Amino acid sequence: MGRKRKAKNNNVKRERFAVKELARLKKCLGLIDEHGNEISKEIKEIATVTDAKSIKEKNPAEEDEMQIDETEPSSKRIRKVHLKNEKTDVVHVYNANTMKDQFGNYPVWYNRRAEKKKTYIKGRNNGGKSRKSRRYNLHTVTDPYKNLKY
Repeated sequence: MGRKRKAKNNNVKRERFAVKELARLKKCLGLIDEHGNEISKEIKEIATVTDAKSIKEKNPAEEDEMQIDETEPSSKRIRKVHLKNEKTDVVHVYNANTMKDQFGNYPVWYNRRAEKKKTYIKGRNNGGKSRKSRRYNLHTVTDPYKNLKY
């Protein structure tokens, strides 16, 4: 009973906030003024509208300045991604395995904690140690009777 009521109230709240959010977005785009009066503008004057087909048909030369080099050394395949910083006009070459550029820096969007958590979960799925066993050092306990000879 309580969950249904809560869901119903949340739906009412969502509708109420949707009107406010739409007004805020229109004001941000300049479709309405400060007092809420609508200014008649077409969306084409404000933003460039493109469909998916035209984006897919776009030439590779016109794409972003992101280029991927794939070199194949002795055993591993290393991918390098070239990104140009628009503010400084410096080209950064990121190694896809280490996520570092040629200066030893990580990208802005890179989150080390999330990456560590992801590798931890990935290792656990492949037979890694569980959190509980690491906590109590159960994985370091060896068989006490292993070296005894009878």
